[in-house]
Amino acid sequence: MIPRVLAAAAALVLLSGCPDPNTYGTPRTLAPGDLQFQAALGAWGGTASGSTGLSPGLPSVGIRYGLVDRVDVGARIVGFTGLGGDLKLNVVRGRFDVAFDPGVQAFRLLGPTLGNASANPVEVLQVHLPLLLGYNFDEDRTLVLTPGFVATATAGDVLVTGANNPQATSPTSDVLAFATGGVGARLGLGVNIRTSDTFSWQPEVTVMHELNGVESWVYVAGIGGNIGAQPDYSEFAPPPEMSTLP
Repeated sequence: MIPRVLAAAAALVLLSGCPDPNTYGTPRTLAPGDLQFQAALGAWGGTASGSTGLSPGLPSVGIRYGLVDRVDVGARIVGFTGLGGDLKLNVVRGRFDVAFDPGVQAFRLLGPTLGNASANPVEVLQVHLPLLLGYNFDEDRTLVLTPGFVATATAGDVLVTGANNPQATSPTSDVLAFATGGVGARLGLGVNIRTSDTFSWQPEVTVMHELNGVESWVYVAGIGGNIGAQPDYSEFAPPPEMSTLP
C-alpha cells in the first residue's frame, strides 16, 4: 500500500506543474551578500471559452541573494516541477518604492484524465516583466502592487486522447487558459508583513489576461514566507523615547 502511495505522489510531482507569478516580496532589495529563503503555497485557476476551472497548487521554494546595492537575484522551484528566476532592480526607495523585476518561469501542465483517456502534457515558458510598486506604511508593513506584462510560449497539445471518450477534446478551462500563449497583461496585489528581522510573510494574488483576442484569464492566489535576511526599513522605525530627568 505504502509503495503505491509513494509512486502516485512521485508521478504527480513529475508530471503536473503549477504556475506562480506572485513575487512574495517587496520592491526593496537585499543588501549585498545577504541571503533569504522563500517558501510559498497557493492555488491557481483560469477562465477560457466561457467556463472556469480551479486547481490546487504544489509548494514552491526559492532563494534570493543580494548582488550589489539595490540589485538582487532570485531562483525558485515552482510547484516542485517548474523552474523560475528573476533579477530585481530597486530604482526608487523611500516611503514609496519602485523596482523593475524581469523574470522567467518554465513548467509543465497536464490536461484532464477522463475515463480511459490520457492527458497530454504542454510545456509552458513565460517571461514576466512586472513593475513592483510598494507603499511602506511603517517599518513592518508594505502594500505591494505589481502591474506589468507577460509573454507565454507553449509546446505540445493539451487535448486529451483516448478511445470511447466523448470529452476527448475538452481540456479543463484553467489549463486551456495557459495553453493559448501570446502576450498578456498582469496585475498583482499583496501585503508584506515583517514580524522580525529574519521573517516576513506575504499573501498575494495575481491576475493575467491574454491580449491576443482569446478570452482567457489566469489567476493565482498564494501566501509566501521569507526566512533569513530582510530588506532594510529602519528609516520607518519609531524614534526612541526620550528619558525624562527626575
